[in-house]
Amino acid sequence: MSFPDFKVTDTTGRIWTKADILGKPFILNFWHIGCEPCIREMPELNEWMKIYPHATYFATTWNTAEQIKKIVENRPFLFIHIVDDLFFFSQFKVQVTPTTVLVDKKGIIRYWEEGGSTAKRQYLLDKLKELEAE
Repeated sequence: MSFPDFKVTDTTGRIWTKADILGKPFILNFWHIGCEPCIREMPELNEWMKIYPHATYFATTWNTAEQIKKIVENRPFLFIHIVDDLFFFSQFKVQVTPTTVLVDKKGIIRYWEEGGSTAKRQYLLDKLKELEAE
């Protein structure tokens, strides 16, 4: 399935579109401030950025920038934050958080995992390695 066209604004005010994510792996993490497994997995997800720095990493939530500020600064959570926005949630009908989606360099959704177990994160990290190598 091809990742849909989109136009979203991150917490720094930058506008992102599908064109910005093509040509390298793209990771999209769905979370919210009331989700303990989401918050617990943030440090491990940050490690992915060190291992595969050329990928693009988004975290999306319906919470506002003010609501997430304390969590993402104290944990920290280094992904690009798309906040106060239901576009990705409604586009993919996400009901479970955390949910993490991996998209290949051509914009094709390749992997989708609901839940935040260590095994699921390891599986996704292994798949990210494959996407990086393609």
